[in-house]
Amino acid sequence: MVKRFLATKGWILISVTVMSSTVIIVMYDRFRTAEKNLADYRLAISCPSKDNCREKFEAKILDASYKRFFILMLNKHGSTASLNNVSYIFSIMSPVGEQTVEISANPPTVGTPFDIGNVQIPPDSGSKFIQENFHNGETVFIELWRNQVIFLFVDTIINFPEVSMKETPFPESTTPQATLGPLPSRAYEIAMPTSVHPILLHATAQYDFYSATLLCVLITSVTFISVFKKE
Repeated sequence: MVKRFLATKGWILISVTVMSSTVIIVMYDRFRTAEKNLADYRLAISCPSKDNCREKFEAKILDASYKRFFILMLNKHGSTASLNNVSYIFSIMSPVGEQTVEISANPPTVGTPFDIGNVQIPPDSGSKFIQENFHNGETVFIELWRNQVIFLFVDTIINFPEVSMKETPFPESTTPQATLGPLPSRAYEIAMPTSVHPILLHATAQYDFYSATLLCVLITSVTFISVFKKE
């Protein structure tokens, strides 16, 4: 009887436990890497070395478009929530060549503040936002870090509303909401974070780690209950 159990249900338990543990370890390692990259990025503002320096360059817009999609997320209570998101895609010519830059109208956040001022998130008005603010050949400025565009800087934006960055519903997250104030009436330099900004990647990695852990624990628990319940 014992041999039969080990040959069937025992291996099921072992397999599920090993797979769940592997997923959690991989997600945790990704989260720790994102934390290290964020620390390196913050240090790079003072350019301590050539390999870790944040530099600002002039660039030109070659093309601009947008995409609208839905995201399904898991909140801290274990229930799902959908999020309607818009991302703006810019093809730009920079000192490192032609690059594609993506900027989200609803980026992930855990309340980590940016270390520069005038950071704004674009509205989710899609083509209207592009038509009113960007055209081919327009000059902008970018922040480059490790050959990636981290910020897109513009001088002024039409119809830029007051923006409140709502936190992504990370499980167990207790950090208060990070709110960005309204734009003054005067024109000034606006910084829009791209999808590869270390703060946003760190927030995504944290969300993925918490979600994966919660899901793996749930699957493992259900498996144990199913195996040991009386037939």
